Amino acid sequence: MSAPKRIAFLIDAIASPSAGTERQLLMLIEGLDRREFEPWLCVLKGSPWLSKSFDLCPVRVLDIESFKSPGAWMNVLRFSGWLRRERIDALQVHFRDSSLAGIVAARLARTPAVIAMRKNQGYWMNSAELRLQRFLNRFVDVFVANSEATRDWARRVEGILPERLRVIHNGFFGETRKAGDEAARRRARQTLDLPLDAPVAGIVANLRPVKRLDVFLRAAARVREALPSARFVIIGEGEERERLQTLVRSLGLNGEVRFTGRRMDVPDLLPAFDVGVLSSDSESFSNSVVEYMAAGLPVAATDVGGCHEALAGGAGGILVAPGDAEALGRAMVEMLSDEHRASHARAAHPRRVAEAFSRDRYLAAYAALYNELLKSTGRRASCS
Repeated sequence: MSAPKRIAFLIDAIASPSAGTERQLLMLIEGLDRREFEPWLCVLKGSPWLSKSFDLCPVRVLDIESFKSPGAWMNVLRFSGWLRRERIDALQVHFRDSSLAGIVAARLARTPAVIAMRKNQGYWMNSAELRLQRFLNRFVDVFVANSEATRDWARRVEGILPERLRVIHNGFFGETRKAGDEAARRRARQTLDLPLDAPVAGIVANLRPVKRLDVFLRAAARVREALPSARFVIIGEGEERERLQTLVRSLGLNGEVRFTGRRMDVPDLLPAFDVGVLSSDSESFSNSVVEYMAAGLPVAATDVGGCHEALAGGAGGILVAPGDAEALGRAMVEMLSDEHRASHARAAHPRRVAEAFSRDRYLAAYAALYNELLKSTGRRASCS
Protein backbone atom coordinates (compact mmCIF):
# COMPACT_ATOMS: atom_id res chain seq x y z
CA MET A 1 0.00 0.00 0.00
CA SER A 2 1.42 3.41 -0.97
CA ALA A 3 2.09 6.12 1.61
CA PRO A 4 -0.70 8.66 2.20
CA LYS A 5 -0.76 11.57 -0.22
CA ARG A 6 0.54 14.73 1.45
CA ILE A 7 -1.89 17.61 0.91
CA ALA A 8 -1.08 21.12 2.19
CA PHE A 9 -3.86 23.68 2.55
CA LEU A 10 -2.85 27.35 2.53
CA ILE A 11 -5.21 30.09 3.71
CA ASP A 12 -4.60 33.66 4.87
CA ALA A 13 -5.62 33.08 8.50
CA ILE A 14 -8.17 31.31 10.68
CA ALA A 15 -9.20 33.49 13.59
CA SER A 16 -12.14 31.24 14.50
CA PRO A 17 -13.96 28.27 12.99
CA SER A 18 -17.17 30.23 12.37
CA ALA A 19 -16.56 31.89 8.97
CA GLY A 20 -17.83 29.97 5.93
CA THR A 21 -14.70 29.16 3.90
CA GLU A 22 -12.64 28.52 7.03
CA ARG A 23 -15.28 26.18 8.44
CA GLN A 24 -15.52 24.23 5.19
CA LEU A 25 -11.73 23.82 5.10
CA LEU A 26 -11.55 22.65 8.71
CA MET A 27 -14.30 20.12 8.08
CA LEU A 28 -12.45 18.86 5.01
CA ILE A 29 -9.22 18.41 6.97
CA GLU A 30 -11.07 16.63 9.76
CA GLY A 31 -12.90 14.31 7.39
CA LEU A 32 -10.09 13.19 5.08
CA ASP A 33 -9.26 9.50 5.44
CA ARG A 34 -5.81 9.40 7.06
CA ARG A 35 -5.10 6.09 5.34
CA GLU A 36 -5.20 7.95 2.02
CA PHE A 37 -4.22 11.52 2.86
CA GLU A 38 -1.89 13.32 5.23
CA PRO A 39 -3.06 16.94 5.55
CA TRP A 40 -1.11 20.01 6.66
CA LEU A 41 -2.74 23.34 7.48
CA CYS A 42 -0.64 26.34 6.42
CA VAL A 43 -1.54 29.95 7.20
CA LEU A 44 0.01 33.29 6.32
CA LYS A 45 -0.77 34.60 9.81
CA GLY A 46 -1.26 32.76 13.07
CA SER A 47 -4.08 33.38 15.56
CA PRO A 48 -4.77 32.63 19.24
CA TRP A 49 -7.55 30.23 18.25
CA LEU A 50 -5.25 28.29 15.95
CA SER A 51 -2.46 27.96 18.50
CA LYS A 52 -4.76 27.00 21.37
CA SER A 53 -7.66 25.08 19.84
CA PHE A 54 -6.61 23.38 16.59
CA ASP A 55 -5.23 19.85 16.71
CA LEU A 56 -6.57 18.14 13.58
CA CYS A 57 -3.23 18.11 11.76
CA PRO A 58 0.22 19.77 11.80
CA VAL A 59 0.26 23.55 11.27
CA ARG A 60 2.81 25.76 9.56
CA VAL A 61 2.66 29.56 9.96
CA LEU A 62 4.39 31.53 7.20
CA ASP A 63 4.50 34.82 9.17
CA ILE A 64 3.41 37.00 6.26
CA GLU A 65 1.42 40.04 7.40
CA SER A 66 1.79 41.96 4.14
CA PHE A 67 3.67 41.53 0.89
CA LYS A 68 4.99 45.05 1.45
CA SER A 69 6.93 43.90 4.52
CA PRO A 70 10.69 43.33 3.97
CA GLY A 71 10.70 39.66 4.92
CA ALA A 72 7.54 38.55 3.13
CA TRP A 73 9.16 37.18 -0.01
CA MET A 74 11.95 35.57 2.01
CA ASN A 75 9.22 33.70 3.90
CA VAL A 76 7.68 32.63 0.59
CA LEU A 77 11.07 31.15 -0.36
CA ARG A 78 11.26 29.40 3.01
CA PHE A 79 7.81 27.98 2.42
CA SER A 80 8.93 26.73 -0.99
CA GLY A 81 11.83 24.92 0.66
CA TRP A 82 9.44 23.42 3.20
CA LEU A 83 7.13 22.13 0.44
CA ARG A 84 10.11 20.42 -1.16
CA ARG A 85 11.55 18.98 2.09
CA GLU A 86 8.19 17.67 3.29
CA ARG A 87 7.53 16.13 -0.14
CA ILE A 88 4.11 17.77 -0.40
CA ASP A 89 2.16 16.21 -3.27
CA ALA A 90 -0.47 18.93 -3.68
CA LEU A 91 -1.00 22.46 -2.44
CA GLN A 92 -4.54 23.85 -2.23
CA VAL A 93 -4.77 27.66 -1.94
CA HIS A 94 -7.62 29.84 -0.67
CA PHE A 95 -8.08 33.61 -1.00
CA ARG A 96 -6.00 36.24 -2.79
CA ASP A 97 -2.83 36.56 -0.68
CA SER A 98 -2.51 32.82 -0.11
CA SER A 99 -2.88 32.25 -3.84
CA LEU A 100 -0.01 34.62 -4.57
CA ALA A 101 2.33 33.15 -1.94
CA GLY A 102 1.30 29.56 -2.52
CA ILE A 103 1.42 29.43 -6.31
CA VAL A 104 4.86 31.06 -6.41
CA ALA A 105 6.22 28.80 -3.67
CA ALA A 106 4.75 25.62 -5.12
CA ARG A 107 6.11 26.21 -8.61
CA LEU A 108 9.58 27.03 -7.26
CA ALA A 109 9.40 23.81 -5.24
CA ARG A 110 8.11 21.82 -8.23
CA THR A 111 5.15 20.64 -6.18
CA PRO A 112 3.31 18.13 -8.41
CA ALA A 113 -0.16 19.70 -8.18
CA VAL A 114 -1.59 23.13 -7.36
CA ILE A 115 -5.31 23.54 -6.69
CA ALA A 116 -6.88 27.01 -6.48
CA MET A 117 -10.24 27.54 -4.84
CA ARG A 118 -12.91 29.84 -6.22
CA LYS A 119 -15.31 30.53 -3.35
CA ASN A 120 -16.32 34.07 -4.21
CA GLN A 121 -16.92 36.02 -7.39
CA GLY A 122 -14.14 38.57 -7.04
CA TYR A 123 -16.29 41.42 -5.71
CA TRP A 124 -13.08 42.86 -4.21
CA MET A 125 -11.01 42.72 -7.42
CA ASN A 126 -9.88 45.77 -9.36
CA SER A 127 -8.41 45.61 -12.86
CA ALA A 128 -4.79 45.30 -11.66
CA GLU A 129 -5.69 42.45 -9.30
CA LEU A 130 -7.56 40.70 -12.10
CA ARG A 131 -4.51 40.92 -14.37
CA LEU A 132 -2.32 39.45 -11.62
CA GLN A 133 -4.84 36.68 -11.00
CA ARG A 134 -4.95 35.77 -14.69
CA PHE A 135 -1.15 35.59 -14.74
CA LEU A 136 -1.02 33.33 -11.67
CA ASN A 137 -3.75 31.12 -13.14
CA ARG A 138 -1.24 29.83 -15.72
CA PHE A 139 0.54 27.94 -12.95
CA VAL A 140 -2.53 26.23 -11.46
CA ASP A 141 -3.49 22.67 -12.39
CA VAL A 142 -7.15 22.75 -11.42
CA PHE A 143 -9.64 25.25 -10.02
CA VAL A 144 -12.48 24.25 -7.70
CA ALA A 145 -15.61 26.41 -7.56
CA ASN A 146 -18.26 25.75 -4.94
CA SER A 147 -21.13 26.59 -7.29
CA GLU A 148 -21.96 26.38 -10.95
CA ALA A 149 -22.52 30.13 -10.89
CA THR A 150 -18.96 30.76 -9.72
CA ARG A 151 -17.59 28.27 -12.24
CA ASP A 152 -19.32 30.23 -14.99
CA TRP A 153 -18.02 33.53 -13.53
CA ALA A 154 -14.44 32.18 -13.50
CA ARG A 155 -14.74 31.13 -17.14
CA ARG A 156 -16.22 34.45 -18.18
CA VAL A 157 -14.13 36.90 -16.12
CA GLU A 158 -10.85 35.08 -15.47
CA GLY A 159 -10.80 33.24 -18.79
CA ILE A 160 -10.21 29.85 -17.17
CA LEU A 161 -10.72 26.97 -19.58
CA PRO A 162 -13.69 24.71 -18.80
CA GLU A 163 -11.53 21.57 -18.55
CA ARG A 164 -9.56 23.14 -15.69
CA LEU A 165 -12.65 23.91 -13.60
CA ARG A 166 -14.51 21.61 -11.22
CA VAL A 167 -17.58 22.23 -9.09
CA ILE A 168 -17.78 20.82 -5.57
CA HIS A 169 -20.62 22.32 -3.59
CA ASN A 170 -20.06 23.10 0.07
CA GLY A 171 -20.87 20.29 2.44
CA PHE A 172 -23.25 20.36 5.39
CA PHE A 173 -21.68 18.64 8.38
CA GLY A 174 -24.46 19.06 10.93
CA GLU A 175 -27.70 17.19 11.38
CA THR A 176 -30.86 17.98 9.48
CA ARG A 177 -33.66 18.77 11.90
CA LYS A 178 -36.97 17.05 12.29
CA ALA A 179 -39.61 19.38 10.89
CA GLY A 180 -41.97 21.01 13.37
CA ASP A 181 -39.94 20.34 16.53
CA GLU A 182 -41.92 22.54 18.90
CA ALA A 183 -39.67 21.84 21.89
CA ALA A 184 -36.60 23.02 19.95
CA ARG A 185 -38.50 26.08 18.77
CA ARG A 186 -39.55 26.96 22.32
CA ARG A 187 -36.02 26.57 23.69
CA ALA A 188 -34.54 28.71 20.92
CA ARG A 189 -37.10 31.47 21.41
CA GLN A 190 -36.48 31.50 25.14
CA THR A 191 -32.72 31.73 24.55
CA LEU A 192 -33.22 34.72 22.24
CA ASP A 193 -35.93 36.30 24.42
CA LEU A 194 -38.50 36.17 21.62
CA PRO A 195 -42.29 35.85 22.00
CA LEU A 196 -43.46 32.33 21.22
CA ASP A 197 -46.23 33.54 18.91
CA ALA A 198 -44.36 36.25 16.96
CA PRO A 199 -43.39 35.82 13.28
CA VAL A 200 -39.58 35.78 13.25
CA ALA A 201 -37.23 36.44 10.32
CA GLY A 202 -33.56 35.80 10.97
CA ILE A 203 -30.21 36.05 9.24
CA VAL A 204 -26.86 34.39 9.91
CA ALA A 205 -23.99 36.46 8.50
CA ASN A 206 -20.69 38.09 9.28
CA LEU A 207 -21.39 41.81 9.65
CA ARG A 208 -19.41 42.96 6.61
CA PRO A 209 -20.46 45.41 3.87
CA VAL A 210 -20.88 42.72 1.18
CA LYS A 211 -23.49 40.94 3.34
CA ARG A 212 -25.76 44.02 3.10
CA LEU A 213 -27.38 43.74 6.51
CA ASP A 214 -28.66 47.28 5.86
CA VAL A 215 -30.88 45.80 3.15
CA PHE A 216 -32.12 43.16 5.61
CA LEU A 217 -33.01 45.89 8.14
CA ARG A 218 -34.78 48.06 5.57
CA ALA A 219 -36.71 44.97 4.44
CA ALA A 220 -37.54 44.29 8.11
CA ALA A 221 -39.08 47.76 8.39
CA ARG A 222 -41.37 46.88 5.48
CA VAL A 223 -42.26 43.53 7.07
CA ARG A 224 -43.24 45.28 10.28
CA GLU A 225 -45.74 47.44 8.34
CA ALA A 226 -47.52 44.26 7.17
CA LEU A 227 -46.91 42.17 10.30
CA PRO A 228 -46.63 44.50 13.31
CA SER A 229 -45.75 41.69 15.75
CA ALA A 230 -42.79 40.46 13.67
CA ARG A 231 -39.33 40.16 15.23
CA PHE A 232 -35.90 40.00 13.58
CA VAL A 233 -32.67 38.27 14.60
CA ILE A 234 -29.11 38.90 13.38
CA ILE A 235 -26.63 36.14 14.29
CA GLY A 236 -23.06 37.18 13.61
CA GLU A 237 -20.39 39.75 14.40
CA GLY A 238 -18.20 42.13 12.44
CA GLU A 239 -17.11 45.62 11.54
CA GLU A 240 -20.59 46.82 10.56
CA ARG A 241 -22.27 46.25 13.93
CA GLU A 242 -22.23 49.85 15.20
CA ARG A 243 -23.47 51.24 11.88
CA LEU A 244 -26.25 48.66 11.77
CA GLN A 245 -27.35 49.40 15.33
CA THR A 246 -27.57 53.08 14.38
CA LEU A 247 -29.73 52.12 11.38
CA VAL A 248 -32.01 50.06 13.64
CA ARG A 249 -32.64 53.15 15.76
CA SER A 250 -33.25 55.36 12.73
CA LEU A 251 -35.77 52.83 11.34
CA GLY A 252 -37.62 52.69 14.66
CA LEU A 253 -36.89 48.97 15.08
CA ASN A 254 -35.27 49.20 18.53
CA GLY A 255 -37.45 46.63 20.26
CA GLU A 256 -37.85 44.32 17.29
CA VAL A 257 -34.24 43.45 16.33
CA ARG A 258 -31.93 41.13 18.30
CA PHE A 259 -28.16 41.19 17.70
CA THR A 260 -26.74 37.97 19.15
CA GLY A 261 -23.08 38.49 18.25
CA ARG A 262 -20.98 35.50 17.20
CA ARG A 263 -22.53 32.22 18.36
CA MET A 264 -21.21 28.68 18.27
CA ASP A 265 -24.70 27.20 18.82
CA VAL A 266 -26.31 28.43 15.60
CA PRO A 267 -28.09 25.12 14.82
CA ASP A 268 -29.81 25.31 18.20
CA LEU A 269 -31.00 28.87 17.51
CA LEU A 270 -32.37 28.37 13.99
CA PRO A 271 -35.63 26.73 15.19
CA ALA A 272 -36.54 30.17 16.55
CA PHE A 273 -36.81 31.45 12.95
CA ASP A 274 -39.88 31.20 10.75
CA VAL A 275 -37.88 32.26 7.69
CA GLY A 276 -34.14 32.38 7.02
CA VAL A 277 -32.85 35.40 5.07
CA LEU A 278 -29.83 36.18 2.90
CA SER A 279 -29.29 39.81 1.83
CA SER A 280 -25.78 39.67 0.29
CA ASP A 281 -24.67 41.55 -2.80
CA SER A 282 -22.27 38.72 -3.67
CA GLU A 283 -21.94 35.07 -2.68
CA SER A 284 -20.54 31.98 -4.28
CA PHE A 285 -22.49 29.32 -2.39
CA SER A 286 -24.13 30.44 0.82
CA ASN A 287 -23.55 28.23 3.84
CA SER A 288 -26.32 30.10 5.64
CA VAL A 289 -28.91 29.15 3.02
CA VAL A 290 -27.95 25.49 3.34
CA GLU A 291 -28.13 25.75 7.14
CA TYR A 292 -31.62 27.26 6.91
CA MET A 293 -32.68 24.44 4.61
CA ALA A 294 -31.24 21.79 6.93
CA ALA A 295 -33.37 23.30 9.70
CA GLY A 296 -36.50 22.98 7.52
CA LEU A 297 -36.90 26.74 7.11
CA PRO A 298 -38.33 28.59 4.14
CA VAL A 299 -35.80 31.00 2.60
CA ALA A 300 -36.00 34.58 1.33
CA ALA A 301 -32.71 35.46 -0.36
CA THR A 302 -31.01 37.65 -2.90
CA ASP A 303 -30.40 35.89 -6.20
CA VAL A 304 -26.63 35.65 -5.94
CA GLY A 305 -24.13 32.89 -6.62
CA GLY A 306 -25.45 29.39 -6.17
CA CYS A 307 -28.63 30.20 -4.23
CA HIS A 308 -30.81 28.92 -7.06
CA GLU A 309 -28.70 25.73 -7.14
CA ALA A 310 -29.28 25.14 -3.44
CA LEU A 311 -33.01 25.79 -3.55
CA ALA A 312 -33.45 23.99 -6.89
CA GLY A 313 -36.58 25.99 -7.73
CA GLY A 314 -38.60 24.65 -4.84
CA ALA A 315 -41.65 26.39 -3.36
CA GLY A 316 -39.80 26.87 -0.08
CA GLY A 317 -37.63 29.67 -1.41
CA ILE A 318 -38.00 33.10 -3.02
CA LEU A 319 -35.09 34.88 -4.71
CA VAL A 320 -34.98 38.63 -5.34
CA ALA A 321 -32.55 41.06 -6.95
CA PRO A 322 -29.60 42.12 -4.77
CA GLY A 323 -30.00 45.49 -3.06
CA ASP A 324 -33.80 45.57 -3.41
CA ALA A 325 -35.09 45.97 0.15
CA GLU A 326 -38.67 46.37 -1.05
CA ALA A 327 -38.62 43.03 -2.89
CA LEU A 328 -36.83 41.27 -0.04
CA GLY A 329 -39.41 42.61 2.40
CA ARG A 330 -42.25 41.29 0.22
CA ALA A 331 -40.55 37.89 0.02
CA MET A 332 -40.16 37.79 3.81
CA VAL A 333 -43.82 38.67 4.32
CA GLU A 334 -44.90 35.97 1.88
CA MET A 335 -42.74 33.35 3.57
CA LEU A 336 -44.01 34.36 7.01
CA SER A 337 -47.63 34.28 5.86
CA ASP A 338 -47.85 31.31 3.48
CA GLU A 339 -48.29 28.03 5.32
CA HIS A 340 -48.05 26.06 2.05
CA ARG A 341 -44.53 27.36 1.45
CA ALA A 342 -43.56 26.74 5.07
CA SER A 343 -44.91 23.19 4.91
CA HIS A 344 -43.02 22.54 1.68
CA ALA A 345 -39.79 23.79 3.25
CA ARG A 346 -40.20 21.64 6.36
CA ALA A 347 -40.57 18.53 4.22
CA ALA A 348 -38.32 19.21 1.23
CA HIS A 349 -35.41 21.30 2.45
CA PRO A 350 -33.83 18.84 4.91
CA ARG A 351 -34.17 16.09 2.31
CA ARG A 352 -32.51 18.26 -0.34
CA VAL A 353 -29.56 18.98 1.97
CA ALA A 354 -29.14 15.32 2.91
CA GLU A 355 -29.16 14.24 -0.73
CA ALA A 356 -27.11 17.00 -2.39
CA PHE A 357 -24.82 18.52 0.25
CA SER A 358 -23.99 15.72 2.66
CA ARG A 359 -20.69 15.32 4.46
CA ASP A 360 -19.99 12.01 2.69
CA ARG A 361 -20.63 13.47 -0.77
CA TYR A 362 -18.38 16.46 -0.04
CA LEU A 363 -15.47 14.39 1.28
CA ALA A 364 -15.75 11.83 -1.51
CA ALA A 365 -15.64 14.57 -4.16
CA TYR A 366 -12.40 16.03 -2.79
CA ALA A 367 -10.80 12.62 -2.33
CA ALA A 368 -11.63 11.75 -5.93
CA LEU A 369 -10.20 15.07 -7.12
CA TYR A 370 -6.88 14.57 -5.28
CA ASN A 371 -6.53 10.99 -6.48
CA GLU A 372 -7.35 11.84 -10.09
CA LEU A 373 -5.10 14.90 -10.15
CA LEU A 374 -2.08 13.17 -8.63
CA LYS A 375 -2.56 10.20 -10.94
CA SER A 376 -2.15 12.56 -13.89
CA THR A 377 0.59 14.82 -12.48
CA GLY A 378 2.49 12.18 -10.53
CA ARG A 379 3.48 12.34 -6.87
CA ARG A 380 6.52 13.82 -5.22
CA ALA A 381 9.49 11.42 -5.31
CA SER A 382 10.36 9.80 -1.99
CA CYS A 383 13.54 11.87 -1.72
CA SER A 384 14.38 15.41 -2.76
